[in-house]
Amino acid sequence: MSVKNKEVYRYIYKLEPTRRKALNRLRELIFEVAPEAKETIKYKMPSYELEESSICHMASKKNITWHPI
Repeated sequence: MSVKNKEVYRYIYKLEPTRRKALNRLRELIFEVAPEAKETIKYKMPSYELEESSICHMASKKNITWHPI
C-alpha cells in the first residue's frame, strides 16, 4: 500500500506546469513499481523510502535531479 504525503503534493503543485506534470508522472511510476514506498519530505525535497533505501528528487529551472540518500 502506498503512503502518499500531502507535503509532497503541495511541493509539486507549486511547480511550473511542465515540471509538475513530469514529477507527477515520476510519482505515479514510483508507486507502480514500489507500491509499499513511503513518501516524505527530506532536505526540502520529495523523498521515497523503501526498506533501507531512500531517494529524493527536486525540480530546478532546467532539470529534475535524483539524490540517493
